[in-house]
Amino acid sequence: MGINLPTAMVDMLKDGNCGLFIGAGISMSSPSNLPGWGKLLSNMIQHGIDLGRVDYKESIELTECVEKELLLEVAEYLADKLQGQYREYLVSIFDGSNLRSNDNHKYIAQINTPLIVTTNYDKLLEGSMDNPLICFLSPTMLQQIHKPGNRKKVLKIHGTISEPESLILSEKDYVRLMSREDLALVTKSYFHRYSFVFLGCSLTDPDILMFLKNLNNVFLGSTSPHYALVKQGSFNNIQSQYYKNTYNICLIPFDEYSELTTFLKSVVDLQKNSFNTDVVVKREILKSINDLIILEYYIHQIEFIHNRNFDRFSEVGEGKLTKGRISDILQDYEEAKKFYAYLSDQLTQTKYYDFPLDIYTTYYGKIDRCIELLKDKEIQRNQSKRRELSELDEYIMDNSDNFIKLMIAYVRMERVRINMGVNTGIEEEVILESYMEEFNFSYKEFN
Repeated sequence: MGINLPTAMVDMLKDGNCGLFIGAGISMSSPSNLPGWGKLLSNMIQHGIDLGRVDYKESIELTECVEKELLLEVAEYLADKLQGQYREYLVSIFDGSNLRSNDNHKYIAQINTPLIVTTNYDKLLEGSMDNPLICFLSPTMLQQIHKPGNRKKVLKIHGTISEPESLILSEKDYVRLMSREDLALVTKSYFHRYSFVFLGCSLTDPDILMFLKNLNNVFLGSTSPHYALVKQGSFNNIQSQYYKNTYNICLIPFDEYSELTTFLKSVVDLQKNSFNTDVVVKREILKSINDLIILEYYIHQIEFIHNRNFDRFSEVGEGKLTKGRISDILQDYEEAKKFYAYLSDQLTQTKYYDFPLDIYTTYYGKIDRCIELLKDKEIQRNQSKRRELSELDEYIMDNSDNFIKLMIAYVRMERVRINMGVNTGIEEEVILESYMEEFNFSYKEFN
């Protein structure tokens, strides 16, 4: 490869064990020739002038802001000035019939990777793939990311041009985006378990910085570093050290943008040439890791629901069950049951070593019984049923933290076991012993 890459990065790319984060720079090469964010906003300022929505003085001030890289502020201002014509303009740029994929898109489409995250609105990347799984900010779509399968997974965190209402446009949109718990669960689980390579991204762009800052704890807690291919001269040693220390991202310089295309082609060739028995074994290991990521995702969804809603269920035992409260509590329990059902499917489809099915079955059964009682029309006036519901509710509340801790400890323990299938040593044995102690303690604490 022309770019000087760390050996660990090459190995992960070879094994298909590296995610990709794709920015606007990937779509700027010919024949796509799409603008980067700064160029896009400059063009949009002129579009606002043509429409009579932006006057000369405003255009001068906006242009100065673009030059100072105050891009979110400019985007916010233009979104307010242009209103619906903002999205119409984006559609005219990113959904034109004359758009063509470039070599970057075609090579990315051939790379084996657990997940592709992109900020790009256009459809050029997925248009180069065979039946990819495309997800943006629909809760149903985000859940699909964690379903097993061979389809390439593309997460479009800024929306897609085919759904103009999904597009992230302004600073307010970005703030709302970063507060999405369901998106955070997806990104945190993948960025914690996999190394990612940032391509075609300027790490100083405000949208990328917001994303990085939102995942700061995950980056620092990840076991493997992340990598960003950046233009030579666009950063200095202090900045390089900052990204390493703050986000666990290693900056890798390149001289010419054509080297990105060469890099992507090299990854495709590397993966093709390394397909042998050893790689087949490693891909089985990667499948096991992916199964654990899916399991962990459902566990964290359950944890989120418990933390958000179950603290109000003490009202059950106090006889404050109005029809409205019953409806609210029932909705919460049914949402929890949905993820317990997903978890149950995952447990039955995948062979997990020594999984505590007895505890899971007991806990899940009590959730199910709560739903039955809440649907009972006599629950408000039947004291014995109210008492049973109160006791079940108390059991769930008392054990929710221990249940989550037990499940998380199990996932950690399994992940170390999988790693020991590749690397065996004193360090792995010590870590496994530590997690086993954590698991056994949580098991004993469960009532």
